[in-house]
Amino acid sequence: MFESIRVRNFRSVEDSGLLRLADLNIIVGPNNSGKSSCLIYPLLMMKQTMEDPEPGQALITSGSHIDLGSYLNLIHRHQPDAHLAIRFAVKKSLLPQEVLRINFAEDSGRRITPPPVCSFSATFHFDRDKNQIVIREFRSLTEKGRTAFAGTCENAQWRTEGLPADMQEHVQPDLRHFLPVPAPSGKPPKNDKLRRQVLHLWEAWFVWISHLAALIGDIRYVTPIREAIPRHALIGTMPSSELGPKGANLMRIMAEDRAGKGHLLKRLDEWLSNRFKLTGPVSLDFVDEARTIVSLTAKARGNNNVSINLADMGIGVSQLVPVIVQTVLLPPQGCLLVEQPEIHLHPGAQADLADLFIDALGEGRQFIIETHSEHLVLRVRRRIAEGKLDASRVRIFFVQLRAGKTHVRQLRLDEHGHFPKWPKNFFEEGFEEAMAIAEAQIR
Repeated sequence: MFESIRVRNFRSVEDSGLLRLADLNIIVGPNNSGKSSCLIYPLLMMKQTMEDPEPGQALITSGSHIDLGSYLNLIHRHQPDAHLAIRFAVKKSLLPQEVLRINFAEDSGRRITPPPVCSFSATFHFDRDKNQIVIREFRSLTEKGRTAFAGTCENAQWRTEGLPADMQEHVQPDLRHFLPVPAPSGKPPKNDKLRRQVLHLWEAWFVWISHLAALIGDIRYVTPIREAIPRHALIGTMPSSELGPKGANLMRIMAEDRAGKGHLLKRLDEWLSNRFKLTGPVSLDFVDEARTIVSLTAKARGNNNVSINLADMGIGVSQLVPVIVQTVLLPPQGCLLVEQPEIHLHPGAQADLADLFIDALGEGRQFIIETHSEHLVLRVRRRIAEGKLDASRVRIFFVQLRAGKTHVRQLRLDEHGHFPKWPKNFFEEGFEEAMAIAEAQIR
């Protein structure tokens, strides 16, 4: 879905640099180094902004998905006059085809179609008079880097560029949060043909921006700490059937799936019992005659005569199930953000997590994983070496904090799963401990 992202002046990130993304993106590094701030938190902030019904809100820093506090809390080094900047690019294939089919000048002899805009950037600042975050500058670029529509706000007036010269004075930015739409200004063209072109341009951009806003709003997220699986759940009483970032509504979703094709339950059973080998066969059972109360159970490993409620299993299972379900539910072209999927799992299961994400790749699906698990990374490297995963589909980001600033290094793997140059301080703890043991033995 996303081809790249760059953030500036966001928390500990002064400038992330342009981070080019792949299908499977893994972020590693020490605690409190800014791993989530370089990719996951900016995307979540964009998501909750796009979900807000008030398009005049440029950026929502504290919302339903993430609470980053005020602008002063999130701006780098707490400088209120500093500008926050976000740039991102999406795949060209996401451009809705209905936009490309619109002819803007059927009777004028000039066809003006909106270019395939793939890259967007916005610069924000805090307006003390309005007491809110506002956009200072925006820019939309084509895949070849040409400016399609850009604007800078000075003294409450917009100066725009990128559109045909005869259209420029008749268009003004209509900001849908931080995404721009070139809308007709208060000075409509006297020329009928040009007026129709301006209206058609507005229509096409609105379709594209609405489509992009929906894609951003549909980003999925799994938090680093998930809810425990409930022992029982009363279905039909929950207000939402969407799986929450912490695993809320899991039982209702499983019940709805069971009433349908049961695909989700089959996949959960496959992964928990066959791939991770943490349980026996998994089932969703009604526990009352009215069939309104359900429980999620599994057969004991090695004894199919004993059923165990998943609530009675280890906490690792309760932390793993939402990760599996959210991965299975991820739609084509979707992007899933996961923090610490390995929590409370033993090393073998941590490695199996890599296979969970690898198997889900395809149809434009994208994963951004923040992890401390060397075992997960090792399994990814193994699959590349085995020829089961193309190295070009993987990107590893190594994050460090130096002098109070987050530094992000993009690591590439070769076709054998090796790093051309092993980064310093990258999962060196095992080697350092082994050396310390050897030295102690010598002494």
